[in-house]
Amino acid sequence: MEMPKARFGVNPILSPVPLPGFEKGGVRDVACGQNHTAVVTTSGELLTFGNGSYFKLGHGARVNVKEPTVVQENVKEPTVVQSLSDAGVRLRSSLSDAGVRLRSVACGDSHTAAIDEDGLLYTWGWGGSLFSGGGALGHGSTSGDVKEPQLVEAVADVLKAVQVGAGENHTAILTDDGEVWACGAGEYGRLGNGGTSDCATPTPVLGLEDKVITRLSVGHAFTLALASTGELYGWGRNDAGQLGLGGGFSMDVYAMENLPRQVAEDHALGTKKIVAMAAGHSHACAVTDDGKLYMWGMKRYLEPEHMSVMDNETVTDVGCGDKYAAVITQQGDMFTFGKGRSNCLGHGATTTLPQPTLVEFFERHNLRVVKVACGHRHVAALVIPPDDESDSESDSKDES
Repeated sequence: MEMPKARFGVNPILSPVPLPGFEKGGVRDVACGQNHTAVVTTSGELLTFGNGSYFKLGHGARVNVKEPTVVQENVKEPTVVQSLSDAGVRLRSSLSDAGVRLRSVACGDSHTAAIDEDGLLYTWGWGGSLFSGGGALGHGSTSGDVKEPQLVEAVADVLKAVQVGAGENHTAILTDDGEVWACGAGEYGRLGNGGTSDCATPTPVLGLEDKVITRLSVGHAFTLALASTGELYGWGRNDAGQLGLGGGFSMDVYAMENLPRQVAEDHALGTKKIVAMAAGHSHACAVTDDGKLYMWGMKRYLEPEHMSVMDNETVTDVGCGDKYAAVITQQGDMFTFGKGRSNCLGHGATTTLPQPTLVEFFERHNLRVVKVACGHRHVAALVIPPDDESDSESDSKDES
């Protein structure tokens, strides 16, 4: 069966379609922001598309590879971020002539961050303002835009980054020794350092010194961190119960935690080992080692709620956007639920779905979903065709 085609960036996409240029694979990582998307290829190149405001696509004075174009315009198709491909020597003198080879990327509301194969961090886009706070780029300033990817020199010789996450106005970095660092707006305690002041360069998150963190997920104004022991910690804004700490009717618009706290410590989930999680705009989800799904937030669930409707499936991963979620099962199926605005649930309609519902496209085309990235109201999924599954899984293990 021939899969549908679409021209990205022009009209809403009603259901999943292959991303032009990647029908045969070659994707290492993908991330979705508020209205832009970034793709890292297996060769380490970065391609971005979507809304180009605040220079978050990283093309500087260019919107495509070959022809100079006015800055900050929207990019309708994936375009190589050329400064990382041919200006590697400028970014880091020890790089080879081949340029920077990236391993992962994260998209915030108005900024983007990426990690190269040496664990160096690059950021670009909106750096904040005097009125809203800032410093999410980590370059020492709390305002102004950075037009092209720029090395975060403040930590280049201090830490080796293995994962990065980006929120509305903050960035969190996971190091190879299991520490978490953060920079950006400190409002609502989202930097996890015990205060609410902005930090223009990355600083350590406090309270996790005796933990080895293995995974991060950054929401709109909060962060979740998964420890090697399977415990989940959260900090930042908690006005909708997105930290899963309970609190009853005491929750208000100013609710926050400026230091990490264990999610659901006194809840049934607190006794289980968590293996995956996702932070959205005002809610979050977690997956336990026995394949069960939990959700909390949106002022509906102030502590984790077991999504028993998924108990017939073994859940392996999850993604969260703005009031919706996408769930991946062991079989490679995807289920989505929540607000269907902008057709983000992939069912061809904007209908709200209160329960996880199978996205039939992937099953119909015999595609196995292995990763999902949820933006504000759009989704990207990495899939494996049946014939390529064994080879792709082997490559994935080599990279991890």
